[in-house]
Amino acid sequence: MTPLKLILWMIILIVIGAFSVQNLQAIELKYYNFNFELKTILTPLVVVLLSSLFCGFFLASLFGIVDNIRLKNIIRKQNHTIKNLDQKIAKITLNSPQSSEE
Repeated sequence: MTPLKLILWMIILIVIGAFSVQNLQAIELKYYNFNFELKTILTPLVVVLLSSLFCGFFLASLFGIVDNIRLKNIIRKQNHTIKNLDQKIAKITLNSPQSSEE
């Protein structure tokens, strides 16, 4: 890991730590369980905020991976097409008569 990346990660962790210390108050989360009964839990605000942040990062990286796979598939198909066209060009050039007009 380069020193610049290390410094950047340390700064990010310090900011997250300072953010966590400032947002320790408890909030109520209401949700429905499997029996469709309303449940309430108390959790610190920082847990809710950071979990939503990490869920966003996870979803964005998941979409990025899917897009990367799709693009690699397109490149593979295009390389296959290029290979087939190169073979056709080679076959045509071998079968064409060599004309010497000079």
